[in-house]
Amino acid sequence: MMEKDRTVTPPPRTKGPAHYTSLEIQPWEAMEAWMTPEEFVGFLRGNVIKYLARAPRKGGAEDYRKALHYLEKLVSLLADQAVDAEQAADKEISDNLDI
Repeated sequence: MMEKDRTVTPPPRTKGPAHYTSLEIQPWEAMEAWMTPEEFVGFLRGNVIKYLARAPRKGGAEDYRKALHYLEKLVSLLADQAVDAEQAADKEISDNLDI
């Protein structure tokens, strides 16, 4: 099975405050490269939970927006992983047919 390319490349600018958007490499892009896929999913899930849990008592609508931001990244990541898994399965089937 092919290993995913884990190099960090600057992503398109994400939304957020200037202290994040002005960086050449976004922090979560670096974390995704340095963590295992399972660790990165856990990081995203944990942040969704954190912002949802604290929103009523601390950040209100802003915390709900932050939770949504992490959730959107999580959904995108999981969708990409599903596509990668499907492509790997298709390649394995194709390789076995060439025997």
